[in-house]
Amino acid sequence: MVSKVALAAILQLLLNSIISAGVIQRECHYSSFSDQPDLFLRAIHRFNGKSIPRTGGHISGGIVTHHFLASELMVEYFETLAGNAKPQRVVIIGPDHSGRVPKGLAISGLKWKTPFGYLQPDRKAIRVIGKYLGLKDNNPEYFFKEHSIGILVPFVKYYFPHAKIVPVIVGEGISRDSLEQLVHALGEISDDNTHVILSMDFSHGKTAEEGKLTDAIAADVILNGAYDKIWGLDVDCRPGLYLMLRLHAKDRVIIGTHSNSAEVSRKNLKNCTTYFTVYFISAARRLAGEVKIPSQCSVGRKILIGARLLDFVSGTCAILHHAADQIDVGGSNALHDEAGICSAHSVTNDA
Repeated sequence: MVSKVALAAILQLLLNSIISAGVIQRECHYSSFSDQPDLFLRAIHRFNGKSIPRTGGHISGGIVTHHFLASELMVEYFETLAGNAKPQRVVIIGPDHSGRVPKGLAISGLKWKTPFGYLQPDRKAIRVIGKYLGLKDNNPEYFFKEHSIGILVPFVKYYFPHAKIVPVIVGEGISRDSLEQLVHALGEISDDNTHVILSMDFSHGKTAEEGKLTDAIAADVILNGAYDKIWGLDVDCRPGLYLMLRLHAKDRVIIGTHSNSAEVSRKNLKNCTTYFTVYFISAARRLAGEVKIPSQCSVGRKILIGARLLDFVSGTCAILHHAADQIDVGGSNALHDEAGICSAHSVTNDA
């Protein structure tokens, strides 16, 4: 005898097959937990009152996890963004977890049902991308259960209820030519009212200590905009990271938080996923109060802002964590990493 749960699963698979075959057209996408607002509200309320990174400029894009276990990092990201900007268009770039997307690229012009109401697509911007990439009638079914997009959509709707979404899936199978075309397409639709998010987790399948080593390499690549070095990194959306570093080549970078699933769950996990929150600060809209870590730290044109050090070092300069409470703008500030590098350097206003 078939159980009710098994029967429901069979019927859902049948319905999905019919929709995929084009017999029935899907009217909308469903976000993750699309009928459970309390899950998101609890995460938001738990974060209430905690410190957020001070960015000192217009946040034009960033990187955040899609692992809901680390929902606090998601809330940190959107709280930081909401205090900085009110984007009217939000582009979310995510990986192809299913491996089903042909040629490694998918877009969709359907609306999204979220726990906080429908999030509308920016069809004009989506058509621009389609024109560049030759995607006229792309199949929206590739977004079905793609949690890298679906888990962030409710936060977009909650924090920016009037914004519109441009969802993009990029898989490992995407060609370099298509990536370059996508860079140009995203550049065309980007303006002061556009925010681009890369939904990406970092190392997988490692212990927390092992993950810190590979994450240090990834952080160094991001901070120096070395998009030609991303292909060997342990991250789950290398093509998306390539896009972000190309799009924000002239912007400055702030790393907000680094964590992992063992730390978040408070369990001694052997198989961890690691996370960063990263903010790209628009070169055209930096504020006068922004601070610069001195060039002796060898992070090129990038910025690191924070109040305490992570317990690993990237290149020759320590990565900093959270708000810049200890940085004395225009004065001298002692910064120490475990190797004793970057100590007592002058910190100056950005010209």
